[in-house]
Amino acid sequence: MKKFQFRLEPVLKLRKYKERTAQMELAKALAALQEAQAFLEQSRLQEISAQRNWDAGLEKGMWENEFRMHADHIRGLKAQTMRAVENEARLKGVVEKRRQELVQASASRKSMELLREERFTQYKLETGRMEQKETDEMASLHRSTQERL
Repeated sequence: MKKFQFRLEPVLKLRKYKERTAQMELAKALAALQEAQAFLEQSRLQEISAQRNWDAGLEKGMWENEFRMHADHIRGLKAQTMRAVENEARLKGVVEKRRQELVQASASRKSMELLREERFTQYKLETGRMEQKETDEMASLHRSTQERL
């Protein structure tokens, strides 16, 4: 009996590799998104703190240059926060794209594995039929030799 050999095994290996690559790319995108979300949170906290300092300065009074400095600082933090929000939105798109790529790669691998299992089942059936045929032939030969005796 010849051993089962799936002719598309290299294709299956390639699809498994692509799936692993897609998993790693998704993990990288998720890590970048988490980092961006942490930066956004930090940026918002800095903005709140600066606004509190601004309010406290207004209550006790501040010079014109302090006023401008605080105003510029708050404007800069708001701009930073807006950029962080935009970056987070962009990274969410990247994560979704990577997730879809992973779903496609997984589906591709699974379809190839199903084909492999189907071919293996066919191989086992064919092997079983051939073994049964050989057994029948041997039994037939055995009977015919016993009848001659």
